[in-house]
Amino acid sequence: MVAVASFETKLGLGYRSELALFVERRQDLGFVEILAEDFPQPSHIPAALKRLCRQGLMVIPHSTTLSLGSVQPPNAAQLKHLDALARYFDAPFVSDHIAFVRGGGLETGHLLPVQRNHKMLALLKRNIEHARNGLSVPLVLENIATTFDWSERQNTMTEPEFLRQVLESTDSGLLLDVSNLFANSFNHHFSEDDYLRALPLDRLRYVHVAGGTFKQGLYHDTHCHPLKEESLRVLKKLAALVPIPMVMLERDDNFASDIELSLELDQLRQSCRVPASFAAADARQIEIGLEPIAIAKPDLSALAQEQDALVRALLADCSHLPSSLGLDQERIGQAFKALRRKRIRTIKRAYPDILTIFPEEEKLNQLLERYFDNCPSVSELGPYDDAMKFMKYLKKSGELPAPKLAGALSQALKSFLSK
Repeated sequence: MVAVASFETKLGLGYRSELALFVERRQDLGFVEILAEDFPQPSHIPAALKRLCRQGLMVIPHSTTLSLGSVQPPNAAQLKHLDALARYFDAPFVSDHIAFVRGGGLETGHLLPVQRNHKMLALLKRNIEHARNGLSVPLVLENIATTFDWSERQNTMTEPEFLRQVLESTDSGLLLDVSNLFANSFNHHFSEDDYLRALPLDRLRYVHVAGGTFKQGLYHDTHCHPLKEESLRVLKKLAALVPIPMVMLERDDNFASDIELSLELDQLRQSCRVPASFAAADARQIEIGLEPIAIAKPDLSALAQEQDALVRALLADCSHLPSSLGLDQERIGQAFKALRRKRIRTIKRAYPDILTIFPEEEKLNQLLERYFDNCPSVSELGPYDDAMKFMKYLKKSGELPAPKLAGALSQALKSFLSK
């Protein structure tokens, strides 16, 4: 064991407009992370965020839409946008996930698990290299949480083994989400300790921690519930293995009071102060082969068909999931409902005036469900655009509010509907 001197972990918070004032008041924050999809144009960057950047606060752009695990390479326009944000904020790196979010021409708006095998490793290596060619800063990769997984036929590696191979074969940094790690250990029954010791922790760049909830025998990483002791426990285990350079709290909805947020941030800081003694030998236990792996067109075609079938089941019809995929039908059904609830929440959050236009929330939810049946794919431009398209759908179907409520429609929405 090699003892590592203690040092102060840099503390961060996921930036949301609702938290802007709290970020300004909290003097010990070292960085914020922004969701790249929330800022499609430079004009969308709020003055408060610009001011924080000028004051020296680090801003890290974080993406959820590169879909690095899809058969199609990352979109050039998305890479250009992500890189523009990195340049604007002089970010040290950007981040996204080892996941896919689209298939069969449909956008899920949700991070889906990739198959853990050598063919997917080759695909990820190709797509990550493609992404790097469109970025001027390093790309850091995050593990995701899932309530379902592919069968043993598609998964020939454990999650930490696969994550390690992806990171080392692409020479990438790690964004470790310890709440996602706990969620998967609970949902898929594996050891947190074995997972942590299988990772190349020398590649750790920063850490995510978020709240969640237990429901129907599963743990859901919601980002809108208070922190759980389980996530803090995993964070402490990580801190005992390696010094944590940066750690941040994610909160996307149901925003807590300033006192509660401060308490959770203090808990993160304290959890990272566990004396670390990084066991380098243990961290190198797993021998891996990094020889070049080719992926043939027939393999790509088969993978695309499987991903497309999963996406269609999750967005359109979960009752027709091909049994050949080996996925748990009950868990896919639960995910189908969860994705619909998530889409409803994100549309309301992206366009809060919608609750003024439709004061009866139950009626609004019914209209949104009908919209999802007709338009299962979320907008690739994000939830605000999704909300605008919903309003356009209502206009076409004759279900927009009566003229007396027209005053509640924003000028931006009126302009969108006139197109």
